[in-house]
Amino acid sequence: MKSFLFYFRLYYCQWQLKKLNLSLFLALPIITLFLFSCGNRYMDKKIDLEKNDKITVLQKYKAKKYFILHDQQSDMHLYNVILDEFDKKIKAQTSEIDDLHTFYKPVAGQNSHLYKKKLGDPKSEIHLYTSSPIYTDAKNSVQIPLDKIDSIIVHQNDTGHEVIKVVGITAGTLVVVTAIIALTKSSCPFVYSNDGTLFTFEGELYPGAIRPSMERNDYFQLKHLKEKENIYRIKISNELKEIQYTNSLNLIEVLHSENSEAMIDQNGKIHTIQNPISPFEIMIENQPSDPKIVENSDNNAIHFNAISDGLEFQTLKLKFNRPQDKNQVKLILRLKNSYWLDYTFGKFYKKFGRSFNEFQKKNRNQPYEKSLKWMKEQGIPLEILIKNNEEWTLIETLNMVGPLAFRDIVVPINLKGNSSKPFEIMLRCGFMFWEVDKVAADFSENLPVIVNNLQPFRAIDQDGNDVLKFLTEKDDQYLVQPNIGDQVYVSFKSNSEEIKEGKVTVFLENRGYYEYIRNFSGNPNKSELMTFRNPGTFAKFSEKMYYEFTSGEQALEELAIFDVAK
Repeated sequence: MKSFLFYFRLYYCQWQLKKLNLSLFLALPIITLFLFSCGNRYMDKKIDLEKNDKITVLQKYKAKKYFILHDQQSDMHLYNVILDEFDKKIKAQTSEIDDLHTFYKPVAGQNSHLYKKKLGDPKSEIHLYTSSPIYTDAKNSVQIPLDKIDSIIVHQNDTGHEVIKVVGITAGTLVVVTAIIALTKSSCPFVYSNDGTLFTFEGELYPGAIRPSMERNDYFQLKHLKEKENIYRIKISNELKEIQYTNSLNLIEVLHSENSEAMIDQNGKIHTIQNPISPFEIMIENQPSDPKIVENSDNNAIHFNAISDGLEFQTLKLKFNRPQDKNQVKLILRLKNSYWLDYTFGKFYKKFGRSFNEFQKKNRNQPYEKSLKWMKEQGIPLEILIKNNEEWTLIETLNMVGPLAFRDIVVPINLKGNSSKPFEIMLRCGFMFWEVDKVAADFSENLPVIVNNLQPFRAIDQDGNDVLKFLTEKDDQYLVQPNIGDQVYVSFKSNSEEIKEGKVTVFLENRGYYEYIRNFSGNPNKSELMTFRNPGTFAKFSEKMYYEFTSGEQALEELAIFDVAK
């Protein structure tokens, strides 16, 4: 039996995480150490525009930084910034620079500068320099050709080394965001869709397919995609330390009635949603909770991090009112994997030390069934179970969807032979591996839809090469993106001009796999690694690390270093 102190610590951690924003809870000890050792200094970082695409750089900072333009005549603030990749221009409104961004004047010949936060934070700025005069129109709008931007400078902490920062999203979600984590996270190719003007991040391709034998079809909606001149455009980019192999890309254009929504299941089948209902009761780890948590798409998610008394996996149970004579239901989920799962995988792989690449090579062609069996035993996929006559039956196992964006997924469930009222389901996974934002059920029949499968007709990579032949068929030809910064722009012809009534929803069908690039050091911890063959060990490892992290022990270990010069 566990000691009173153990349980007290667990409940105390949970109480603290509900009371405080996790970013403060984790960051305060780190920030305190940092301030005592370094003081407030910032340094100028000039972006290498020969190695970094301007659009990519500006897109990265657009939502985070205060834009300041310096031309031959004056300095001005840019806001409502639009990055037009087709016209190769920055479009923005202009204004005078706010006083908080005028206090600091860098000293000539010095790259490092002191500052006082109460007078403004220079680290929030990005500076664009041009030797060409830039003119505003009558509405104080400006259009700046990208080739006129001579240099870009951002300000950042000058610590000699970068401290790992841990940012929280309340209720226990951990988002490990630094240069180190961002470039070593366990993710997959990023996809952006064009809304007619700019590209917006949509999600990740074939998440979790980390070796050739795990290659699979993956489907999700492109919510920001709009056609321009009858053309759909998307961008696929490698922004992580991995080699990405994309086999095929296709769009699924669905025409459906105005009074319905179209959704896709993980097998690529289209379903229509007309009358979704929310659960009237939910239980988190057998404890009643407010069903409103999963009622709306508001990022207020269930994190599967409840305190459990020795249970192997975390559970969320939901009850829905079931109409008479309905033997089919569509379960609607808005969910994603957690950043914590990413972080846990990183810590797990690090235990292989210098043997990691050998391990990855050895398992490259491991049968998919064996990989899936291990993942299921560790609680990595999300399991969906249905209750009938007091027994739970597994009906679906959801593949990983990645941590960077929520996905909307529909799961069709056959209720024939199930007489239970109300309708009751259970979601089950390992500790903090998933986040579920919304759950609903729709008992309506699927409506007729028109489905157009669109193959790409143009694909151009970052060097201007035509790579279309690698993306049109599911074959042994792959678009290989081995380097950070590799991109491909893919175009599809739309059929929307033929649509007279109804509305269109577009989904991306993608297929491929990716492999990590890691350079761990040290000897493998063989005895501990052997324990991960046992069911549930990875989930227990996640939970143990979480409580170490929230107690401060792991957070202090993460004070290690990243050389900004690298």
